[in-house]
Amino acid sequence: MNIKFLSFVAFIFFLSCSSKKESNVQTTTEVTPAPANVETPQTPSGDDIKSLTSFVGKKPSEAQIFDKFDFTKRFEKLMGEHYGEFKSDWNQETPIMKDGEILYFVGCKANACRENKFFVMIDMITNNINVIHLKDGRPVSHEESAVIGMSEKIAEDFEKTRSSDGL
Repeated sequence: MNIKFLSFVAFIFFLSCSSKKESNVQTTTEVTPAPANVETPQTPSGDDIKSLTSFVGKKPSEAQIFDKFDFTKRFEKLMGEHYGEFKSDWNQETPIMKDGEILYFVGCKANACRENKFFVMIDMITNNINVIHLKDGRPVSHEESAVIGMSEKIAEDFEKTRSSDGL
């Protein structure tokens, strides 16, 4: 009788362990799609982005584009662990430039641009941001949703920025 009882308890224990494994798998499956909903950045509308053209020729800090267009959250998400460096070293900058529907500008660490430069491009049609982080001359690209293609003019300006000690 004791052997039957112990066998029954062992069988119930085995079934309960199997049920827990299955529920863990189901929980994991349910959690996986959640980041897709989080992926959508809070972005200004297309009309808001197009109004950035009024700031061409001004420096990003003068135009306060990081605050007015809620770019801080987008840049933080885009740059990830490099955002702190971006924020602390962004203290010298070029004016905002435009080629076609792409706005671009450069920021760096004052008196040490060669160490840390950030080449920022904003595609006004797709409302997309790319940052190319030049750390000691080596580029690391951060794309929000897709790579923004460079026109000849932007590529030329990027190459000048990459190869110079300043902006």
